[in-house]
Amino acid sequence: MKRLFLISFATGVLASGTLLLAQDPPKSADGPQARTDQSRTDGNVTTAKVKEYTPGKKIELDVANAPDKSYDLTDKDTTVNVAANIKTGDSVQVTERTVNGKKMVEITPSSAPAKR
Repeated sequence: MKRLFLISFATGVLASGTLLLAQDPPKSADGPQARTDQSRTDGNVTTAKVKEYTPGKKIELDVANAPDKSYDLTDKDTTVNVAANIKTGDSVQVTERTVNGKKMVEITPSSAPAKR
């Protein structure tokens, strides 16, 4: 009787272990978006003043205590998003980050004046 019980128990444990291993991994609640976020890096945020801005062509920024920054708005390797109300002389916030290996820059109006 003991032997029959042990054989039944061992068979049950092996069968249930196999079933547990055969299950699919749980899916993320976010779906495909979760994979995109994993390849995204945190941005580098800088405050600057617009030295020169030619819409659709280029923007030059005066960054306090750092070299000036210049972005070619026609560059295919970099995506630069400039807020519509930006003009020469404005204080701006510049956020640089890399998403899926591509450099992305966002330039928005800054509530704080650029430091000199």
